[in-house]
Amino acid sequence: MAFKIRKLTQADVEQVAKIESVTFPHPFTANEIEQALYQKEKDYFVVELFSDIIGEVVSHVTGYCGIAYLDEDKVEILTIAIMKDYQYQGQGKFLLEMIIRYLQASQIKTITLEVRPSNIGAIKLYESFNFEKVAVRKNYYRDPSEDAYVYQKNM
Repeated sequence: MAFKIRKLTQADVEQVAKIESVTFPHPFTANEIEQALYQKEKDYFVVELFSDIIGEVVSHVTGYCGIAYLDEDKVEILTIAIMKDYQYQGQGKFLLEMIIRYLQASQIKTITLEVRPSNIGAIKLYESFNFEKVAVRKNYYRDPSEDAYVYQKNM
């Protein structure tokens, strides 16, 4: 199996909505994801997994990441998710690495994101890329209620 990172297209919307629905307590709908395709201040990327099944290569989206451009040199990672069956196989790490490289090439100087304190796997991933906790937003998340750690990476 191999995977690549590419920009989200209209054809990916339903698959990304499915990932949203099983990953987050308040998922974006397919309509909201589709609308995001046309927002100039945002970019969305997907992980596309390729498998060779009896001589035929098939692919499907196993994860995605959304970013928002806050100004000419600052970006916020809005969301990053990998389907449960594909977590801890390197796809999230590869996705984050490619997003960071893409943003470096775009002259972005700072990346921020929020994460639940209970999401230990994500925190370990972000810290492995030298993101640092810079703030706490009290009661940021709901269902369940939880603070948000604000992480930042200066490039």
